[in-house]
Amino acid sequence: MSSEIKKIFNIRREELFAAYSKQANALKFSKEFSLLIEEFIRAVAGNEKYNFAVASAGSFSRREFSPYSDIDIIFIAESVDDNAKEITELVTRFWDNGLEVSHTVRDLSDIQKYII
Repeated sequence: MSSEIKKIFNIRREELFAAYSKQANALKFSKEFSLLIEEFIRAVAGNEKYNFAVASAGSFSRREFSPYSDIDIIFIAESVDDNAKEITELVTRFWDNGLEVSHTVRDLSDIQKYII
């Protein structure tokens, strides 16, 4: 399944890049590329139940993704230590499928410090 997801992702990415090769509407391209990345993150993650959340960050979260943007994601768990193996496996699956994610891992208590 992994190679099929990667194949489909690469085809869809190339189609999107070809459609916007003249950059006629860069904002529309950024939004569509962001949505494509999000769709494939969900496909790679599958229907498994995780004890952590995955959130987008940076240009990816603003839907301003460009061809050379980092795919910034944040893993948020009640306990990073308890979920480290699953997070590592998921990041590896992303990379194996051509989604070169940059990731941060945070305990929920770290996030709660910044909630006003």
